[in-house]
Amino acid sequence: MRPPAAASAAPVGTATPQLIERDAREGKIERDTATLYLAYAILRPGKLPATYRSNTPWDGTLPLLRVREEVERMQPGRRRDAAREALAAPAPGLATCDSSAAGLPNETQTEHFYV
Repeated sequence: MRPPAAASAAPVGTATPQLIERDAREGKIERDTATLYLAYAILRPGKLPATYRSNTPWDGTLPLLRVREEVERMQPGRRRDAAREALAAPAPGLATCDSSAAGLPNETQTEHFYV
């Protein structure tokens, strides 16, 4: 007997920002909700609904820029306050270059690479 396949909240190959954007575009969630979920995905992953969690890697630089721009256009209220809170202070223990107060190294070296 074959073991059951692991359940997945998202189709393989679809990254979190694309899942959120797809549902916003299709009208399944409001644009303000999409902005909040994207903020959660970047800065408060534990608050992101399971439907939008994906194991597909993605780069957060441009989505973070988009959140910072869109949060100012959000309707006043709970979602905007939550998005601003996420932007103000990332989750404890979550290291991000965006929240770093110290200088970051300009170079790094491993056994096989020098960047």
